[in-house]
Amino acid sequence: MNFSIRMSDLPLRRELLGLLALTSIITTAVFTIAYLGFSPPLDHALLAREAWIALAAGIFSTLFAFALVARVAPHLLRRLASIAEAANRIAVGDVSKISLDGWAKDEIGALARAFNVMVGELSRCRASMIIWSTPKSAARALG
Repeated sequence: MNFSIRMSDLPLRRELLGLLALTSIITTAVFTIAYLGFSPPLDHALLAREAWIALAAGIFSTLFAFALVARVAPHLLRRLASIAEAANRIAVGDVSKISLDGWAKDEIGALARAFNVMVGELSRCRASMIIWSTPKSAARALG
């Protein structure tokens, strides 16, 4: 059975950008309503000017958020890709030399550290199964 996972199969970038777009639209609407709602009563021309200012601020914050996600998303996806690659190697039975970088103090770093512990336990169990699988080793261990 082949359980390989390719990063192209994971639509994370599209989902991140979709969530960002939805969040930006909601944030812009809330910011505009709050800005206009807390401003003193204005005449029509001043109200239109204030609405344009609020809209421009919302558009600027949306563009800034898109730039931030474009900068951060590849790093997150690269870290998830390394975990997916390690899982694929384990799925085919290769537990040698798998060590993920778990330095980060976020959820992906915690996942990498837990993955490293799992790989260590798998290696230990595999080594003990190999020892117990040979009759001489089993007889020697039992004494």
